[in-house]
Amino acid sequence: MSLEYIVAEISEYLILGLVLVVFVLSIKIWKINRDLEDLSLSNDFMNNKIKELEGRFQNYQISDEKEYDEEEDEEKLEEEVKILEKIKMLCELTRTHINYIVNPDDWDKETVEYEHNKFNERIDKMKELIKGIDDDFLKGAAIQFMIPLHIETNDIDNAKKLLSDIPDEYIKEMVIKEFPVLSV
Repeated sequence: MSLEYIVAEISEYLILGLVLVVFVLSIKIWKINRDLEDLSLSNDFMNNKIKELEGRFQNYQISDEKEYDEEEDEEKLEEEVKILEKIKMLCELTRTHINYIVNPDDWDKETVEYEHNKFNERIDKMKELIKGIDDDFLKGAAIQFMIPLHIETNDIDNAKKLLSDIPDEYIKEMVIKEFPVLSV
């Protein structure tokens, strides 16, 4: 065997290796782009939901026969709206963990476990925040934001539990209309 032959063989293997690396990287880039598109679509969806709820919120009337301090009530409502906005942002963050839960074979075991734990931690955080909302409409809206996370992870049982926690019937109907699987 001559040195030229050995160099030619090594060059051939190096080229094949580089082609393989480029192929793997292009697949990874394609997956990242797909995930970014999904995140963008879900962000648009959530923004549309917020706009819809804000429009309905403006028409929402407080009907309570007891006397109340209007300023204090407005401050409480503003605090609850801020909690709702936090929950919306947490939902968007939590959505980033769904791919690891739904496609665990694409990732190493430690990563999947970590992402699943972060998903559950954020769900628990949102449930804790919801306890700070007294207004039935806002509480229902907050829970409505969480339900798609469970639907996307095929956790229908927890989605149904959340649906049963929505105090506002109109929001319940909207969720069932959007996710008919929950009506069963």
